[in-house]
Amino acid sequence: MQQQQLTVAQAAKLYGKARSTVHRAMKAGRVSSTVRGDGTRVIAFSELLRVWGEPVNSPVETQHDATDAPSLTQQASVAEMTQLLSELVELTKRQADELAGMREELRELRRLPAPEKISQADADKGSSHLFAAEMAALKARK
Repeated sequence: MQQQQLTVAQAAKLYGKARSTVHRAMKAGRVSSTVRGDGTRVIAFSELLRVWGEPVNSPVETQHDATDAPSLTQQASVAEMTQLLSELVELTKRQADELAGMREELRELRRLPAPEKISQADADKGSSHLFAAEMAALKARK
């Protein structure tokens, strides 16, 4: 990428300065310049930016204005962030609802009576009787 070079007259116009002011800055060594093949003295735009900052008379497309509307990419980013935020809010609401349901189930489980203990005699009868006793205990609760 080639660096933009400006003549002394172009630099003076761009910065709203007299050509003599630009020449004095070059003579004092504050602004460096080069000579093109055709003998014209030119100054790199980056050199002018270094010395005098953003130009006062810069073309509209190079001016930076903080009050401008956001660019299309910024608008797209805002739209994406808004979409992500709404998805996050929706997910959080669903998780809160699920958690509330789990809490209610836990409350219901706590209200149930404690399971009845099976006597040792029933346990000695075998596992099929043990299962039947558990089933009977569950049915009795309802």
